[in-house]
Amino acid sequence: MWAFVLAFSISRPAQALDMQRDVHGDWMVVSAAMRHSPEQVDQILAQHGQTMKLGKGVRAVEERSIGGGCAHLTVRNRGFARDLSYTAERCPIEGGWHSRLLESDDFEDHQIIWTTEPEGEGSRTTIRVRVKLRVPVPEFLVQRIVGSALEGTLEKIDLLLSAE
Repeated sequence: MWAFVLAFSISRPAQALDMQRDVHGDWMVVSAAMRHSPEQVDQILAQHGQTMKLGKGVRAVEERSIGGGCAHLTVRNRGFARDLSYTAERCPIEGGWHSRLLESDDFEDHQIIWTTEPEGEGSRTTIRVRVKLRVPVPEFLVQRIVGSALEGTLEKIDLLLSAE
């Protein structure tokens, strides 16, 4: 269903989002002001596997509910020379969601925090990502790839909600 909505939405002109990108220590942080309410955005973010599939370069996600609103996710991403994978636990936190690495042969650390708060007539959604690969990759390259992917994810969330 989401693929159909995204394909339909991409054919329509999109309204540019007010996007901000920054680096805070080890964290890449991207946020966007949206005209949608925090509750509308949370409807998208509450879907563990579907939210992860919005990420650019995500090839596959396997989801297993573990109760308490949490899930274990096994994610396979497109890498430079080969796919990279990890298993994470994704749970609700105040104002959003937190995914933290459980195990991986490819990552030393992989965390994602999604939050949404009211802003004006809509909301501001922020995605924070900390990624540490086991193989040496220049930090500027990781930041460029992650930042671009996060911007794309926020645009897809906006498109999904605009199509409703």
